Amino acid sequence: ARNLVLGLTGARWVRTPGTGIVAHYYQQLTRTSASLALAADVVMITLGGRLKRLERLSARLGDVLSYLYLASAALKRFEDQGSKDADRPLLHWSCRELLYRSQIAFDELFKNLPNRWIAIALRMLVFPLGMRYDSPNDANDRRVARLLMRPSAARDRLTEGVYVGSVDDPVGRVEHALRLAVAVESVMRKVQRALRSGLIEADTPEEQIAQAVARAIIDEDEAAGLRAADAARFDAITVDEFPPEAFGHGDASGACREPAKGKMPA
Repeated sequence: ARNLVLGLTGARWVRTPGTGIVAHYYQQLTRTSASLALAADVVMITLGGRLKRLERLSARLGDVLSYLYLASAALKRFEDQGSKDADRPLLHWSCRELLYRSQIAFDELFKNLPNRWIAIALRMLVFPLGMRYDSPNDANDRRVARLLMRPSAARDRLTEGVYVGSVDDPVGRVEHALRLAVAVESVMRKVQRALRSGLIEADTPEEQIAQAVARAIIDEDEAAGLRAADAARFDAITVDEFPPEAFGHGDASGACREPAKGKMPA
């Protein structure tokens, strides 16, 4: 009965430790937790020892538990760090995605239960008004992407404790390139406008920068910033290169060595 009431009311009357949007997500986690408890009890009672062999069914129950754990961690992190407005896009995206995945896991569980009458009854109790959780939409994705692609306090809080290293390390090179690219965004827009209007006709970045300086679109300091950002970008996306002899199968010219006589090649 509790699951049915929570499903019909959207868990709106559940008391929660938070307020506002945090309270809403706590309510939905309470509803999902109650649904998991009901589904796990019914599945274990009806299948018994068979559940051990039907591993995909038990895995889906485990998936829901994992999603509940991750969503609870996201809410706790948000509150522990002061419920900052800048972190709200991350909280929204995380909780919406995890609730949606929990819903899909329940749906797949009900579709694959051997006893169809039990499956129908569980679906009616867990989803009396249908599957109402949506995954993050494009607007949510864009807000999170913008936050991750620009140095900010919210981004620093999210990556706290993550090892970045120096500009000689792979992650450090990407981070260095990002910071330089953000620093010259306004200069790059000047060059792009000049390209669209036909003031610059060059093809390569270096030639475009040279033309922009020659035609007083940007100054030398701005050009130096663009060159540094472009060099850092190129360094970040360049893959490692190994000569053939590093693999022991050829010389510097790429020719394969002859196998020793009397021995089969490896």
